[in-house]
Amino acid sequence: MTQANRQGQGAGSELTELRLAQMRGLARFILDSADEIDLLLRRRRDAMQLQATAALREFAHAAE
Repeated sequence: MTQANRQGQGAGSELTELRLAQMRGLARFILDSADEIDLLLRRRRDAMQLQATAALREFAHAAE
């Protein structure tokens, strides 16, 4: 991106420090959001796994 900017092949305007800071901020936001989603999905999966284990255990005890 820096090389394209130097050669004038960028989006038509210079890549200023403000734009770089905005892009970094957006990237940080996206990564933080992805981490939050991953954590939520892992918790949900763990909860579902515990429910399935409890249900199987109940069936096993009922069969005895």
